[in-house]
Amino acid sequence: MALSSILVAATDDDEDVEILALINDEKIKHIFLSIINNPGLTQKEISDLLRIQHQTVIWFTQKLENVELISTLEDGKFKRYYPTNRLAKLSDMHISKMKAFREWVIKKFKYDGIDPEVVRVTDKFILLRVSIGKDKTSLELPTNPFLTVLGLKKDHLLGG
Repeated sequence: MALSSILVAATDDDEDVEILALINDEKIKHIFLSIINNPGLTQKEISDLLRIQHQTVIWFTQKLENVELISTLEDGKFKRYYPTNRLAKLSDMHISKMKAFREWVIKKFKYDGIDPEVVRVTDKFILLRVSIGKDKTSLELPTNPFLTVLGLKKDHLLGG
């Protein structure tokens, strides 16, 4: 089971699922990360940076705008894109769900016949030791699905 499937399955909020599904799309994810890392990019700059068609950028930035993950500033004939703080707010609101998510992951492992040992639990991740046959491995699972899908740390979500 893919990690993104686990993350979507672990949430019960339709809004969370919609946003997770959206940012899990590779092109949208790359566009969104470009805007997070380079606030104020234009459509052309995003298109050139990611080597994707201009129409693709327009289509996906509209999707990001529709869920209020980015905002647009008209700059003459150009549209400039900026991350909003919506994902940071959603991430903060998700803290209460993180415990349930951790419990769900452990339950899922046990259901699949793997009995993980919980080594460490924090607000940001759960560290499990998993034995499969004679092999043991440690697995660090982030517990914030928004940050996990994007591969970010919390401080990257400080949008305007």
